[in-house]
Amino acid sequence: MHEYLEFPVEEFHSRIARTRRLMADAGVDALLVTAANNLTYLSGYRSALFESQFRPFVALVPLVGDPVLILPSLEKGVGEGYSWIDDLRTWGTQPGDLTADPLAAIISIVASEGYGSARIGIELDLQRFGLTHGQYATLQAGLPGVTWVDSSALLWKARSVKSPAEVARLRKAAEISDAAWHAVLDQATVGTTEREIHRILGETFMAEGGDPDGFIVVNAGVGRYKMANPFASDYALQGGDMCIIDYGAVYKGYWCDLTRAFFAGSVGERQKELYEFSVAATAAVFDFVKPGVTCSEVDAFGEAFIRDAGLGHLLLHRTGHAIGLEMHELPSLGITDTTVIEEGMVLAIEPALYDFEVGAFRMEDIIVVTESGAEYLSNGERSLRVL
Repeated sequence: MHEYLEFPVEEFHSRIARTRRLMADAGVDALLVTAANNLTYLSGYRSALFESQFRPFVALVPLVGDPVLILPSLEKGVGEGYSWIDDLRTWGTQPGDLTADPLAAIISIVASEGYGSARIGIELDLQRFGLTHGQYATLQAGLPGVTWVDSSALLWKARSVKSPAEVARLRKAAEISDAAWHAVLDQATVGTTEREIHRILGETFMAEGGDPDGFIVVNAGVGRYKMANPFASDYALQGGDMCIIDYGAVYKGYWCDLTRAFFAGSVGERQKELYEFSVAATAAVFDFVKPGVTCSEVDAFGEAFIRDAGLGHLLLHRTGHAIGLEMHELPSLGITDTTVIEEGMVLAIEPALYDFEVGAFRMEDIIVVTESGAEYLSNGERSLRVL
């Protein structure tokens, strides 16, 4: 068992200990972990079958005692190989399965482990719930003595500060993403289509050792500047177009999120001015980030930097977000998030300006917060490029 663990078992013990301290502070007796990335974070188990939206994959994590991983029987091999948890129980129709009914299995385990009248945390807000509404109703009816409380804030807090091993994964994801950007610079020109650029990025992700998934948005030309997250089209770049690429590779489950852009054939004066300002804005936000400032202060600084230049009318969104097992994590570098930034947090910073007549100007990088400031994890070419 455990032969495919993606981190040393001590890494998971540390995560469980951190989570349990937060559970104790919240008065939670156990967690029923249902969201895929929370499950991966605490157990190590991750599977391509997470795409199945109706099967529950859960773990019972008590405040004291050993956790229990509860999976469909066809996932027994993956659970044994990728999770550090020894107590793996399955539901299905195979010998050794508890029952064919996943909810009956979960209810039975929670009750038999002594949590039938406990306060149990489950992801009810700000995270994708790993059960359907009907399954949760069945769970509530089957465990009438349980007090269910939201655990999403607790779990975001546990995941917010990355370990050195996690930072190494994120650094690798950034290196792969940087390589993909440089491949675009080597191959794209006037006449290249958005789909072709998408292909270059995706192929480089895989060639450099990335996971099969990832995030790729390519949009170019006046009619598409206003589209924040479109799928790549067959539009062929014309002279003077700005091509915006919002993208990120995934490496062993950990995401990168960058934005880069180039100009096809030529660049206008307004485009040059806004592009160079966006580079300066991201650099200024990078210099501002350090332990002890709040997320809302970072957002206010980024917004003020843009407004003070007389460009406030081009603002559209927050200054950034955390990143890790998901591309968009909490905390948010937004005006309503007062989370204090800590050493070890990994953030995507993206102060941006949008003038849809000439382009969308956003230099997005990922950084790790250090003891006294921050360090870039992404280092792809930032200078203005005309191809």
